[in-house]
Amino acid sequence: CIKTCVLDTPFRQSEESNILKNAEKINNGILDLSEGDDFEFIDIKSEKEILDECLKIYLREVKERTLDGVWLLTPFRKYGLLGSNTINEKLRDYLNPDCGQETFGHFRIGDKVMLMENIEGFSNGDTGYFKEILPPDDDEPYERAVIDFGFGKKTFTKDQTSKLSLAYASTIHKAQGCECACIIMPEHRMFKKINKRNLVYTGVTRAREKVYMVGQMDALKDAILDNSCVFRNTLIASRLRKIIPVPEFEQLSFHLDKKRWQ
Repeated sequence: CIKTCVLDTPFRQSEESNILKNAEKINNGILDLSEGDDFEFIDIKSEKEILDECLKIYLREVKERTLDGVWLLTPFRKYGLLGSNTINEKLRDYLNPDCGQETFGHFRIGDKVMLMENIEGFSNGDTGYFKEILPPDDDEPYERAVIDFGFGKKTFTKDQTSKLSLAYASTIHKAQGCECACIIMPEHRMFKKINKRNLVYTGVTRAREKVYMVGQMDALKDAILDNSCVFRNTLIASRLRKIIPVPEFEQLSFHLDKKRWQ
C-alpha cells in the first residue's frame, strides 16, 4: 500500500571490511567478531585503565587523521570516568590546553564543539570549531562567539552556549547519522542498563576505516546479546491504517511483561 525503498548496499565501508562483517554479526547477535587492521579489541578491566588507553589511542590517531577523523563514542554523557563529559575535558586539556587564549564562558578559542539542539539553519549533532569572539557593536550589545560548522557559521551569545558541548567525545546516541574515519568505543559493565545490541551496532557503523573496542569484552558480549530494546510501542502501524485503506489482515497481539515485549 505504501511504496518503500530499502537501503541494502553499504557505501561507508568496503565489502571486505571487518567493520562491515562485524556490524552484520552484531546485528544478528553473533559474538565471534573478526579482528584485523581495521577492527581491534583491547581487553582491559578497570575503568581508569580503559580511560587511559582510550585517550592514548585518540591522541595517536589524531596525529594521523586530524580532529575531524577521530571520534570517541560512549553510551553515557555524565556517568563516571567513561562518560563523554569527563572524556571531553581530558582530551581538551591535551588538544587545546589553556594557554591564555580568549575564552567564552566554558569554551576556549579552538575548541571542537557540538550543537545540542536544532536552531535555524543548523541541526542537533552538528559539529564545528570555536573560531573567534566578536565584541559588542551598534547592532549587538553583547559579545558573541563565532562557531564554524564547515557548511556555515553561527554566532552565539554567552547565554546561548548551553546549546553547545565539547565534541572530542560524544554519546553514541548523538553520533547517529554521522560518520568518521576512526571510532574508539570504551566497554564497561557500568553501561549495562543502556548498552545494548542496537547501540553497539550504531557506534561501530559510524566508522569508515577503523574501530577500536577498548575495555571489558565480557561486557561487550553481554551488550550484543541484549536485544531487549528493539521493540518500540510507537503505534505507527495502527495510525497509518486509520488514514490508508488496507486489505483485511489478522492483527498481531503484543503482551507486556516486566522485561520486554513478547
